[in-house]
Amino acid sequence: MRLATNTPLDKLLEGGLEDDAITNIYGPPGSGKTNIVLCAALACVRGGKKVIYVDTEGSFSLERFEQLGGKESDMKKIVFIFFISILTSILLFFGYNFLFKVNLNDERSAIKIGNKEYFLDVARTDEEKRKGLAKFENIKDNEGMIFIFDTPGRYSFYMKDMKFNIDIIFLDQNKKVVDLFKNVQFRDYKNPYDYEVYKPNYDSKFVIELKAGDIDKSVIKPGDKIDFSLN
Repeated sequence: MRLATNTPLDKLLEGGLEDDAITNIYGPPGSGKTNIVLCAALACVRGGKKVIYVDTEGSFSLERFEQLGGKESDMKKIVFIFFISILTSILLFFGYNFLFKVNLNDERSAIKIGNKEYFLDVARTDEEKRKGLAKFENIKDNEGMIFIFDTPGRYSFYMKDMKFNIDIIFLDQNKKVVDLFKNVQFRDYKNPYDYEVYKPNYDSKFVIELKAGDIDKSVIKPGDKIDFSLN
């Protein structure tokens, strides 16, 4: 599971920075270290994750941030800590994580669907399933979410609080596609009872949500099997 930085470094690292690891990027002044960090920070916040940016040298540049595509809305999602020692930064990081329960370790899994590889957020808990992809403003063409249920059943999905259209794939306990819905539309409803419900015709144990159009791009259809391994 890796975080794409949207820089040439991703190819060298086979997809981006590794999750649950400390990555040390070093080099002479002007070699692009800060740019890589800013790109990674943008990728994090736009993927719905948390970022704490520690600047011990006062090198952060708003102009450079905007040149890399950063916006004011992105800035508001990043916790900035300036002009403090490394030790203090570490203490503040763990204090912030403890007090505010920042989840920096969302589970992700690389899964090949049809002829394309995806990086899917894993939803196991009721809270994760309730939020679903609605916690994101948007996702990339190779991203999505997989919902894992304890027992097979005809689980219903609807588009409450969603901000983009999706495809939905229902899999049985053998990971075989039993039903799917293409280009499910997001809408604003005044009455929660007006939401259209998407329910499979057969029991499923896993449900995958992708960006609209990806079912056709992946050439996936009922009866196909999607192999993956999740702990």
